[in-house]
Amino acid sequence: MTDSQKASEPNTDKKRTTRNKHLLKYYGISLDEYDQILSSQNGLCYICERPQSSSRSSFPVDHCHTTGVIRGVICGYCNQSLRYFRDNPAFFERAAEHLRRNFGTVPEEFLKGRPKKRKKKTHNVRRN
Repeated sequence: MTDSQKASEPNTDKKRTTRNKHLLKYYGISLDEYDQILSSQNGLCYICERPQSSSRSSFPVDHCHTTGVIRGVICGYCNQSLRYFRDNPAFFERAAEHLRRNFGTVPEEFLKGRPKKRKKKTHNVRRN
């Protein structure tokens, strides 16, 4: 083991201890249980299947804010999406339908009805 590995080992242990305390306090699970959940998802975000390794930090625990039930481990992007849709499946279904219906298309009437962008006028300012 190199000196740099020895020096970083206590820091890693401290991070794991801190993470374990956080998980126990807020979600009632240990770091080992978190790792099991993530392992059962093959190390991927449950929703978009993005690998944990591509993230700078560990994936958030997805949980119901009403019941506290843990739903899985998801990446930060998907976690924010759930938040913005207020955890309402009907919103996701409508958003999915919207994307399927309009994927890659912009109706011509939409383009025709939009006003053209005007160039900003620059004012000549007199300076003494």
